[in-house]
Amino acid sequence: MLDALLRAHRPAEALRTISALPAADREHGRIRLAEARAAHATGADNRVRELLAEGIHVDNMREGEVSLDALWLAVHPEQPVPRAYDFRMSEG
Repeated sequence: MLDALLRAHRPAEALRTISALPAADREHGRIRLAEARAAHATGADNRVRELLAEGIHVDNMREGEVSLDALWLAVHPEQPVPRAYDFRMSEG
């Protein structure tokens, strides 16, 4: 549902949905990632920085998925992507 809201360009609604979840659910990696994406879409980049600093761990993140490193680069353009957030495929 959160991804659908984000694809529909409704990040504020996604943030309201997330804030209504129980705290334990909001700690899930995919929920935190959706929150960071929605926050970025609304211009709340300080919130994105906070979430990244606290740590976003997505258990089923696959090599080649660029969502975390794209967020990092969007809010920290002059800093290299930390290994924990870099799932980009690269050669050798």
